[in-house]
Amino acid sequence: MQEVLILGIVLNVFAAIGSFLFGYLEDNIGVEKVINISLIILVFSTMLAFIAPWTTFPKEVFWLAGVLIGTMVGPNQSCSRSYMSQLTPDNKKNEFFGFFALTGKATSFLGPLLFGLIAKFHSQQYALLSIVVFFIIGLILFNRNQD
Repeated sequence: MQEVLILGIVLNVFAAIGSFLFGYLEDNIGVEKVINISLIILVFSTMLAFIAPWTTFPKEVFWLAGVLIGTMVGPNQSCSRSYMSQLTPDNKKNEFFGFFALTGKATSFLGPLLFGLIAKFHSQQYALLSIVVFFIIGLILFNRNQD
């Protein structure tokens, strides 16, 4: 339990560091590229967490995956809000951000539900793949209308 608590703290620290560093990167290369980078690294790191038990150093590989995930979650969340702000007309910001929050809350059960069902009938290890699927769907949908 102590290691889980330490991992939680480490993930939050790296999320803050990632948000800070990728905020500067966003200013230089653009919000769309930062979101794409974060999604690609999230796919990679979640797959790394999936394969960790079958590696020579499973705990170390899992921690590396966790640090990468933590580092990318912050920029992904902050950049999505920044991007939303750029896309939204000034006179509609309250409406758009209200809808943004509503859809986030309305769909927030999907990931945990799918993860829980797969974990119940198979294993937590294979449930990680459902997260990868959600990241890939997000990557595809995000890039669907990009120039």
